[in-house]
Amino acid sequence: VANVSINWLIKISSLALKQAWQKICKFIASSFKEQELVITALLRLSTIFFMAETSITTLRHLKVRELAKKSKNMVSSKWFVVN
Repeated sequence: VANVSINWLIKISSLALKQAWQKICKFIASSFKEQELVITALLRLSTIFFMAETSITTLRHLKVRELAKKSKNMVSSKWFVVN
């Protein structure tokens, strides 16, 4: 009788452990999915800011070159402001 109850206890314990492990794996997978969405959104936002910064700095240099063609007096003051 004791041997049967020990085997039954082992089966129940292993079944409970298997179910708990499955729940833990599902929880970890859902956590990574949420983190993946957040990281993707932050990377996209970072890309937008990077493109905006690049376009602003490029625009300033193009404006300085344009002013240099028009007047050499204006370019020295604008070049000082940009740099």
